[in-house]
Amino acid sequence: MRPWYQGAGTSLDGYFSALRTKRFHLTPKILEKGKLYHDRVLALERYLGMSVTTKGHLAEDHSVEQQEDLDGIGDLGEDFGERNHQDEAKADRRLGCVRNFATRETIKSKEEVQIKDEKVQARIVAIKQKRKKGQLDANEDRQAAKKQRRMDARAEVLASPMPVGKMVTLRERRALQLKEA
Repeated sequence: MRPWYQGAGTSLDGYFSALRTKRFHLTPKILEKGKLYHDRVLALERYLGMSVTTKGHLAEDHSVEQQEDLDGIGDLGEDFGERNHQDEAKADRRLGCVRNFATRETIKSKEEVQIKDEKVQARIVAIKQKRKKGQLDANEDRQAAKKQRRMDARAEVLASPMPVGKMVTLRERRALQLKEA
């Protein structure tokens, strides 16, 4: 069995992995696992006596609730917004010769609708797969083994008991030693 401090990183990994689930891909199983990792991370924070920051408060009180309400929040992060800016800039460069603003925005809107169509997305994936170099079987096996080890480590962390109480810090130990001396 792992010590609690070795499971801390794995717990965070499981929690963030559940949070990164894209919208409309969230299943009850993923949500339940995410809540288990969420509770474990919070127990570790309490055990370590960490102060609650704004980000910690948001993760503690709102992240799982928002994920459940919005059916996944993994694609709503900062990187998602940055990707939108890049796509918008690319479209502006491509349509720079169209001088009328309304016409340019109409064209961009129609292109966006086309790209988000499921049939078009399937075709894009098929073309990318056709152009891509095939993976070696050894590489696929190695990736699958790595993923399985990570999943096993997460399951082991969930099976281990959570720390109880509050950890005694070095500062507190030193203060006790000085009082005794």
